[in-house]
Amino acid sequence: MPLFREDNYFIIVLGSLNTVVQFGLEDPFRPPKYLIPSIIYQHKLKKSYHINIKSVSPKNLENDYSKISFIQHGQIVNINAFNQFIRLIYYSALKKFISADRLAINDYSIPLLIINSSTKDFNNNYNLQRITNFVFNNLKNCNFFCFLSNASSLLFAYGNNLSSALIVDIGYEKLNIVPIIDFQIIKFSKLEINIGSNLINSKLEKLLPNLSASQIEDLKKSSVYEILSIDDQEIYDKIHNRNLKSLKNLNGLNKDNEEDDDDQLDVLSIINSTKNPKEILNERQKKKKLKSSSNKNNNNNSQPLKNSNLVENTFIDSNGDSFKIGPERFKGSKELILIVANSIYNVINNLPHKPSIKQDLWNNIIINGKVFQIKGFKDNLFNYLNEKFLVKPTSENDNQPPLSLITHNSDDLLSSKYNLFQTPTSIKFLKNLDYFSEWKTLNQNSNDLTLLGGQIFMKLMVSNNTSLINNSNVSIPQPIFYSNLNLNLNLNNPNYTNYGYGYNLNANSGINLNQISLSNSNSNSNLNINSNLNQNFNNIINIDDELSDEIFNNGIDNDYLMITRNDFNKFGPNLFNKS
Repeated sequence: MPLFREDNYFIIVLGSLNTVVQFGLEDPFRPPKYLIPSIIYQHKLKKSYHINIKSVSPKNLENDYSKISFIQHGQIVNINAFNQFIRLIYYSALKKFISADRLAINDYSIPLLIINSSTKDFNNNYNLQRITNFVFNNLKNCNFFCFLSNASSLLFAYGNNLSSALIVDIGYEKLNIVPIIDFQIIKFSKLEINIGSNLINSKLEKLLPNLSASQIEDLKKSSVYEILSIDDQEIYDKIHNRNLKSLKNLNGLNKDNEEDDDDQLDVLSIINSTKNPKEILNERQKKKKLKSSSNKNNNNNSQPLKNSNLVENTFIDSNGDSFKIGPERFKGSKELILIVANSIYNVINNLPHKPSIKQDLWNNIIINGKVFQIKGFKDNLFNYLNEKFLVKPTSENDNQPPLSLITHNSDDLLSSKYNLFQTPTSIKFLKNLDYFSEWKTLNQNSNDLTLLGGQIFMKLMVSNNTSLINNSNVSIPQPIFYSNLNLNLNLNNPNYTNYGYGYNLNANSGINLNQISLSNSNSNSNLNINSNLNQNFNNIINIDDELSDEIFNNGIDNDYLMITRNDFNKFGPNLFNKS
């Protein structure tokens, strides 16, 4: 099997509406170039699958093909359609990016990474087995397959300086809120609900029944649709409530009166004036010319009004048709903002951790999703969180905690500005990523960040990792489920046999990593890939069957899993026989 080349890395980021596809890593990492609708068409008679149906007429498309949306609410709901979708884009990418000579002699080896938002797909062994079987049986020369969650990918994207954060990922049909503490996803507190930006669409459809669903989506993505601040909303309401028609009529009457006054000659002043009547008439004519020219300049120099200062504004849909939209263009998002804000508070508040740890989450909120591209959505969400949940001392006395609390927790309390028994004392959204120049000008509040995290993951996990190369000395006998959860095992100098399920351990796991030894001296897997990137551990812990059964019975969540072709060839249908 050839070595994995970085220009052959294949990354797929799934979404309910669109799927991001990236073939090959570039240096530096670059934003995505390909966006494919998350839809596949199946011929009703031939049962064949198709993605590109541009040559099919709309009538034949409706009569001969079934349209399948294989992802709903961020979760894979049709495994067969999903597998066929992966196959079609896989071979399309091979033809486009790999030369015919290399294809002819099989001089390529593809590592495939699939990123999905719903962790339910990770914990369904039956679906995982079906997907894995299809990948290794139908995708030629795909020798490495990995599943990664959105939350883990976003943590990779933000780098090694972030140990605790709250992921707020809003898709079209789902909302995921995932707390990460010390590089560990907290399974029991994460939230997945089937509400997303489609809630805005449903509100707008009721307000604008004359627009189709696609036009509503176009309106939501346009610059015309925005969420106003309180001040801008008050200004707009004042403008909207005026009787514009009567105001125009009034202005018209005033202008006519002014013009009439200007046209009337003051004969008496001309008679009494010492100037020549001709001179007076010439001066009057000059004044009129100056006045008209100044009016023209004022009209030319006037700047276009803000969207919030216009009673109506026009947007153009994807078909090129224009529509005038009134106050409805500022509505429809309030309910989603309330749901997201209250969900953030509930997730953090229900954690059984110290207030100082909860405060870390409030200070490191990672927002992701195209809904944040809507002007004003991020600011209104931030303002609502601050207004409803931010704890502010009302007086100097409020800063002083009770004496009983000071005696028991003096160190924690004295080290903080406010009483951290009440949180949050501050709320912060993490700023846009700027360590890659190509990403600075990109709107960071989209799924592009998820792709960036996937690129970093593949660079760290696959590049120069000799344990993933097929040879007789190195083999990973089981699919490796990586979890960031601390095991808290108190073992002295463990000597693990090289089989079973491998789990990541970090420095807080209760095990002295320097004492760990493996029975297979050739094993050289990288450990701690998606935890602290500053640390470099060179061993992977292989846990025996009894211990792995205990771990799985406790319901440890899988942040990502990796499977090599070696694993599949050796174990085949028994890869996911544990539950």
